[in-house]
Amino acid sequence: MIETETLFLALVFSVGGVLGGLNGYRIYTAAQRTRARRLWTAYFVGSLLESVAGITVFVWVFTRRMPSVWLFAALVALPLPVILVQWRMHRKMEFESRLDGWLSNRAR
Repeated sequence: MIETETLFLALVFSVGGVLGGLNGYRIYTAAQRTRARRLWTAYFVGSLLESVAGITVFVWVFTRRMPSVWLFAALVALPLPVILVQWRMHRKMEFESRLDGWLSNRAR
């Protein structure tokens, strides 16, 4: 059962890493990316590395089976650095998404 969940997460991260990096070019303006240049680079590279790690884990588990439960635990923790960089990047860019406005209106 844990192999199936690991394969699913690896597939999600493989696709999500690439889509996250490409989506960053769509939602962040050039001025915002320039304002947080190092964080933007770290976010983009981290997204691509997330995708590479997902592909690697998927191929490993699919061909050689699950080595231990620690691989699943590492895979679950994989997006945390990218999320933390993106959070810091949003603060530096002073980025507000449409979801922020919707949530603040709902709180009132």
